[in-house]
Amino acid sequence: MSHICPPDALPRLSEALWSRATAVVARHEGLTKESVLRPRGLQARRARHVAAYLVSTGAGVSMRELARVAGVRRYTFQEACARIEALRDDPRVDRRLARLEKEIVV
Repeated sequence: MSHICPPDALPRLSEALWSRATAVVARHEGLTKESVLRPRGLQARRARHVAAYLVSTGAGVSMRELARVAGVRRYTFQEACARIEALRDDPRVDRRLARLEKEIVV
């Protein structure tokens, strides 16, 4: 018996992961989820980029889908994710991102 994924399953999953990621990262940064979803300052923008990175790498959501869910251009998240990936060379950053990822991707 084959299981066919409903057509709207991916968008719902992507939206749920994005919601969870922004909430988790906001809590760890001492921000509100709303400030991460609509960032005004540098800390909130960085938190939004970390959430995008974790959803993309941890859950395998494509940049195109993630940008659609977040309401931004794909290129915006691609650049941000590349910068975050480069920071993972630092073991402290890598451990922190790994902890956040575990909390987001259950």
